[in-house]
Amino acid sequence: MSQHLSVGDRWRLTSLKFDQGLNVHQIARIISCNIRTVYRILELFQETNNVIQRNGRCRQLMLNDGRLPT
Repeated sequence: MSQHLSVGDRWRLTSLKFDQGLNVHQIARIISCNIRTVYRILELFQETNNVIQRNGRCRQLMLNDGRLPT
């Protein structure tokens, strides 16, 4: 369970949700992952229409004018 899901499993997850209408608990059981993982991938898909994490989506650094916060 600690390994990352393959891209194929991520697309399968979205298909199970949107094409087959399964709920997140059912999907997590089928894919063998955590329910939170299902929610995160579905959120990523709805935001980007993709299941691959892209650069720039992560938490922003707290920098001002290129300097570290004091």
